[in-house]
Amino acid sequence: MPPGIEENTEGSVGMEATSGLSRRFYRISRITLGIALLIAGLAGLVLPVLQGVILIVAALAILRKDIPFAATIWDRFVVPMQQRYRRWRDARRYR
Repeated sequence: MPPGIEENTEGSVGMEATSGLSRRFYRISRITLGIALLIAGLAGLVLPVLQGVILIVAALAILRKDIPFAATIWDRFVVPMQQRYRRWRDARRYR
């Protein structure tokens, strides 16, 4: 080890535990926000005040990292819509 650099094993263990705890808190927060957006999006499909589809897409974007079912829905519906939109946008741009 180079001179002047000391090894601190206690600090690294504490950092790993804190990092794991904050990662878990971040994941729980992300799932909670995603579920809240999904519920608001489903309510928005019925209520004229809320934009239901936009909220559902936002919820899927948040939940797809943690919930495999949300990732499947994202891959099956949202990704093809993005590709269709890009093709349509490019066709309109080069008219």
